[in-house]
Amino acid sequence: MSGQQNLVKKVALCRASGSSAVSAEVSKPAASVLPGWGAFCDKVSGEWEGYEVTFTSASGSSWGECTAVELPYAVVPDAFREWEIRLFDWQTQCSSYGSKEDGTVLFKLARLLPTVGCEADAATVHTVDEKTADGRESSGPIAFLPDGSYSLSWPTASAEGGQKWQVEHGLVDSSGLRIRVTLTLERPSMSAQPALTSVKVARERWDSAFEKGESLSSCGGKMRGFADDPRLVKTTIEGAWSADQHIFTPTSKGFDVVNKTVEVDRKLRESDVNVLLPAGVWVKVGEAEGGGFAVLASWVQGEETGTSAERVYGHDGALQKVILTKETRR
Repeated sequence: MSGQQNLVKKVALCRASGSSAVSAEVSKPAASVLPGWGAFCDKVSGEWEGYEVTFTSASGSSWGECTAVELPYAVVPDAFREWEIRLFDWQTQCSSYGSKEDGTVLFKLARLLPTVGCEADAATVHTVDEKTADGRESSGPIAFLPDGSYSLSWPTASAEGGQKWQVEHGLVDSSGLRIRVTLTLERPSMSAQPALTSVKVARERWDSAFEKGESLSSCGGKMRGFADDPRLVKTTIEGAWSADQHIFTPTSKGFDVVNKTVEVDRKLRESDVNVLLPAGVWVKVGEAEGGGFAVLASWVQGEETGTSAERVYGHDGALQKVILTKETRR
């Protein structure tokens, strides 16, 4: 949890299309009737411990360089400053619960105060954020896989003619690890292009059955911070991949789902915003095929496998599709 992040070399500029605010994606809850919902609930539910890092563009406008956000001065023990150690990782505990009955998912995220060593018997909570994805206008329906991967959106109220909203992608692997990526986007006006303003990355491990956060992890937990880890490199992302895609298309009742396998020859486009981060994470905001824009998060495990989630919007800001993908290098 120490050290200043190396700056990411500029990969591309953002040219996401679309001229109106993102609309409410679908108003009717339908997640619970889709095949695999029960299995998804079993996988997503539990107490997930880990660390979270927030990244922003260094210049405040372009993501050519991005940095991790340092923890607030007030929460950092004096000893770290005396040792000239800077902290960028929040220790977290995310209590997640998928309801098989009503098609909702609860996320209760506790950020814990940093400690010197383990001088306390239990961790101390700094903030708690609690949200429920209910498939209604507050979040839109949940695109999910039985292994616990998911994608959803958290719109916020429009202000002064613009809009700010969050896209959250949850990506899991077979070992019990989960990467949650939350991208904050905004349009200053109805005619402006959407811009990426921040990225939160949480790397988590399933620790125990769901307890709604009533029992916290010990200070330090079983995970470690990752803000200082090496960033993903372009060559790890590009090249030939075989992709098993699960394509969710919005309907009046939720989603229609089509599964297919495609061969991908990936090359990062200069017209997109591509942000390469630690923990094997890569995010993209850019122009979608046929117009509109796409918001993607990908987690590369090693150099041979990956999982990703992408939300594709039209020019009018309406959700066109969600693509959840498992990839292997060819």
